[in-house]
Amino acid sequence: MIPLNTDTRWILSQTPDSCHGIATRLRKLGQTVEDTPEAEQSVSIHWMLQMWELYGADWREKGRGELLKVPVEELIEPPELDDRYQEAVDIIRETGVVTVSSLQRRLRIGCNRGARILEMMAACGIVSLHDTGGPGRYLK
Repeated sequence: MIPLNTDTRWILSQTPDSCHGIATRLRKLGQTVEDTPEAEQSVSIHWMLQMWELYGADWREKGRGELLKVPVEELIEPPELDDRYQEAVDIIRETGVVTVSSLQRRLRIGCNRGARILEMMAACGIVSLHDTGGPGRYLK
């Protein structure tokens, strides 16, 4: 039986929305994942628990390494990828601040465009977004 600790509790608390990016990358790596939120959630949680069992405290770093084998270009079709996307990723990587307003200020873009860029990042598993309107988290 898997023990409950900080890591495993966090893994088990993941919502379907927060698992979508992982499921998308797992599909690209050849794993079969049904296209439903529940299937994405269960497969993603199972995969994270496997990473935890294999690597212990290093599970996040090792898991990210596996998921990053899939280039962003394969996750989002090029026409959908905003031309400021990579610049936005670099800003979030540098600052650790995951908010629309931060992207608006740094990139001098509108609110809707900033929100779309953050949604793209969430779909790629780069950030997790909070439903409450607060700041998200940088994952990579």
